[in-house]
Amino acid sequence: MAKKNVRNIKVCGQSGYKYETVPAITLKGKWLEELGFHLGDYVQVKCENGQLIITPDVNKAQEQEAKKAFMDEEIKKLKIRYQNEKEEITAKYVAEQSAGCYGKKAKVNTNVTGRSADDLRERLNFIKKYI
Repeated sequence: MAKKNVRNIKVCGQSGYKYETVPAITLKGKWLEELGFHLGDYVQVKCENGQLIITPDVNKAQEQEAKKAFMDEEIKKLKIRYQNEKEEITAKYVAEQSAGCYGKKAKVNTNVTGRSADDLRERLNFIKKYI
């Protein structure tokens, strides 16, 4: 099949802000992949002399890659911190339970490395959102 350098596409209408119809151009097909546009790629659209020029946005792709690497590393650190705090809370709970006598709890210091149990519980719930 011969490679087409020109495509004829109709400008359609699409519902926009407050259901107002706005112009829309949809590009789809295997030919985009043949030109180097792949799923998930970022593109830049320039308007020049009544023409739309579509090019791959390499800078945006690199920026997103760096952001993902940074976030992955930070989440890894949060998971380690979460595990350590979880172990602290578990140890504190076990200590409180074993200090009790026949169902009565003995008074135990509620601070674990300077934090109250409520503070640790709140921090764990916050960390769980990101794990």
